Amino acid sequence: MRRVALAAAICAALTAPIATAGPQASEPTAAACLIRYWVEARPRHPGYDHLVHIDNGCEQQIACTIVTNVNPKPLRTTLSPRTQVALLTYRGSPARQFNASVTCRAIR
Repeated sequence: MRRVALAAAICAALTAPIATAGPQASEPTAAACLIRYWVEARPRHPGYDHLVHIDNGCEQQIACTIVTNVNPKPLRTTLSPRTQVALLTYRGSPARQFNASVTCRAIR
């Protein structure tokens, strides 16, 4: 009923753009930060609500763009340092599984 995919992204330099990558991401260095995201399909009558969770492990504010295979319209959000957010990307979808593409960058 619930599908959770986990991916991690490493920011080598806080001023450079950061993009989420697959689970093969390397260990963060002292100057790096970790940004994670995962998807969730919550049962809701009728259908499923699609949520994308983003965890900002950085000491800097980040801006993220989220696109899913069910809702290709880009959704944009910003996260304060060391915060998490859950974004609703589709309400009442007939699909109980979906994929997300999340791209984040540090904000100066």
